[in-house]
Amino acid sequence: MRYLTTTIYLFIVFFASVVPAHAGETWQPETLSSLRGVFVTADVSGSVRAAYFNSGIREKDVEAFVSRALQQSGIRVFSRSEYLADPAKPKLRVSISTVDQPDANMMATSVAVSLRQDVYLANKQKARGTTYFAGEVYGVLFKNNLLGLENSVMELVNDFIHDWKRSH
Repeated sequence: MRYLTTTIYLFIVFFASVVPAHAGETWQPETLSSLRGVFVTADVSGSVRAAYFNSGIREKDVEAFVSRALQQSGIRVFSRSEYLADPAKPKLRVSISTVDQPDANMMATSVAVSLRQDVYLANKQKARGTTYFAGEVYGVLFKNNLLGLENSVMELVNDFIHDWKRSH
């Protein structure tokens, strides 16, 4: 019965998961065109958090990995002080979430990349909002294969890089 439950769970997670449309279909270029750079943050939650810590990978490593990719593409990555000094306070957030399947050596994963910044509303009030969403990638990975997460992160970061270059 456990095997059947695990198989059904993994089948649903794997086959019900899709990669959403490219961000270029759901965002306005103006949201990126006036930005001079971004500050990068990462949020890792779920069972992968323990796997990351056990393998020596931390949120700061994800941030460094993404920052390096952005810089190599010519996108400026703000330090914390530059971020705080920028009027828009643009923050590129990489979110990694997982759900562990106790009976299997697998986990369901979700990776998302979004940009939040300060914006002014029509009534002249300042608010913080998500102005860019690269999408979310779902998948199923073996617990000892964190490379799959890295590939998912890079897929979405590359979408962001493409859209950034298109808007600048």
